[in-house]
Amino acid sequence: MKKAISILMALIMIFSVLSVGASALNAPVEIKFAPSSDISVIRYAPDTELPTHTSAPQANRFEKLKSIHDWIAKRVSYDNSFGPTCFEATSVFLAPYKTVCEGYSEAFKMLCDRAGIPCIVVVGDAGEPHAWNYVKMEDGNWYAVDVTWDDQNDENGDDLIFYDFFLRGANSTEIFFHDENEAPTAFKTSHKPQGDRYTDANGNAVYALTYPALAEEGYTRMLLAPNSTATVDKASMTVSLPEGTDIVDAFLVPDGYNGYAPEDEPILQIMQIVGGRETLVEEYTIRYLKAGRLGDVNGDGTINAVDARWVLQAASGARALTEAQKAAANVNGDGVINAVDARWILQIASGTRPEPAA
Repeated sequence: MKKAISILMALIMIFSVLSVGASALNAPVEIKFAPSSDISVIRYAPDTELPTHTSAPQANRFEKLKSIHDWIAKRVSYDNSFGPTCFEATSVFLAPYKTVCEGYSEAFKMLCDRAGIPCIVVVGDAGEPHAWNYVKMEDGNWYAVDVTWDDQNDENGDDLIFYDFFLRGANSTEIFFHDENEAPTAFKTSHKPQGDRYTDANGNAVYALTYPALAEEGYTRMLLAPNSTATVDKASMTVSLPEGTDIVDAFLVPDGYNGYAPEDEPILQIMQIVGGRETLVEEYTIRYLKAGRLGDVNGDGTINAVDARWVLQAASGARALTEAQKAAANVNGDGVINAVDARWILQIASGTRPEPAA
């Protein structure tokens, strides 16, 4: 099921917020959290560019999951016509790139398997039958991800990626996905797991599925703002932003919390409001990232044909780049991203042109 939002409300709030196991009915059955065996889908499309950070050794689990989440949301659109492959993970990897909640969640799990991140598909009720994911973070807790609901578009049809349902806990509330005259809904209320997906030929339940318990709160109390390029490292309590990014544009804070970023200190404080009083619940050090190597557009640490392809796609309008990626793509420094930059990248990769200084 696709969750719709009011884009006007979303834009208003962007500027206003921040100050598996399974058991059979008759006998226990254990299901291991093993990687998907259906990885062959990726081999069907050798040209598929998979999420950049999933195999980067320096990326933490948050960065890998955000990369997978964003890659799927940018790649596909919701299939309101319910085509023949929309319920399969293949619909995410193969043209015409139209899918539904089952395709979103199964592809998300496959890419998590590839990245070595424990992940399961959850089926249940979100107003109608729906599918989403649970992932296990380094802290040992399980958190919910619903890429289907986070994948939105603005009034021009351009990608608008939300994080209301990214690494959320049972009590986490959304910012954009509720009537402005009503209180936000907790995840455990909007998404109710059910165990009756698997039935026999007569429609009788075969297995009663059970799922890991979600953490009570989200992985972080704050939310990434729509299309945010920020990342979080809970191990070091650090948030990373591209240089020049305003913290207010990168993070949002849901109802019941306040966020503070003092001008004289590179910190972000999240305060929980209880009984009219504020209590500090999270404090992060803010780290601003300088633009990477010229030519390394996708940020994987190497300069090669993939970077050149990204430049050509950006020049044609087929790929949107972050500000940091744009800086890395403008290799010849003329302020325009075009085929000349792609040619320079290929020459740098082949050793026929020296790598320019950043």
